[in-house]
Amino acid sequence: SIFVFDTADLCIAHLGHLHHTLTQSHLADLGPIDVVMAPIDGVWTLNQDEMIEVLGQIKPKIIIPMHIFTGATLDKFLTKIAGLYAVRHAEGRTIVLTRSGLPERAEILVIPGIRAWLLAAWNFDRLASIPDSERCGSGAI
Repeated sequence: SIFVFDTADLCIAHLGHLHHTLTQSHLADLGPIDVVMAPIDGVWTLNQDEMIEVLGQIKPKIIIPMHIFTGATLDKFLTKIAGLYAVRHAEGRTIVLTRSGLPERAEILVIPGIRAWLLAAWNFDRLASIPDSERCGSGAI
């Protein structure tokens, strides 16, 4: 699934749990996309090589990696995509995007702090003690 938001004169796509590369029909339906939030875990969605292919199909100006479950996940993705996109690390966990601020050359924008936040938020001992009947959906985080 791909969710597209048209806000503040930007088209922002959230790739959700995408499980396939895109056809020309999909790309025509999407139209031009400025910013993509892309899951890069390679487990719950496309593998990283297929995700890189999709990003090449969409051709956004900014790619924001998501599903960074470990530092190794991000490092592996950035290594695979090296040379295709510039990499910029945001200074804080809040970013402001504007049409006039879009880069000329597409870039990966890494937002800091998510790994530390995830590790602190995911109390695995507590999760294991929650009965399935009290979990949302399948019990996945």
